[in-house]
Amino acid sequence: MSTPTKRRPARRPGPPPADGRQQHLNWLAMVEVSGPFLTLPVLLQTWPTLDPLEKPDRDRLRSAHAAWRTDPDAGQPWIEYVLTDLLGWGDACESVPD
Repeated sequence: MSTPTKRRPARRPGPPPADGRQQHLNWLAMVEVSGPFLTLPVLLQTWPTLDPLEKPDRDRLRSAHAAWRTDPDAGQPWIEYVLTDLLGWGDACESVPD
């Protein structure tokens, strides 16, 4: 009598499952990392995976990041964009004038 072979379940159609670690590494590459709150372990604990962005939001993110990379002195608008618009923390953030 032969032993039945275990079959792997078929992969569901669609994009491959998100790799939360790689998502965070990609995100961290786009921000100036300062302070203990922007570390891979903390990000993975808080957000195991990142929500995908719609194309217009992705385009705005890339544009805002490029503007900051072109002019590092323009860091405040980049930080405000990430915190208030991208992460949706607008009501919880306060801007301090220069």
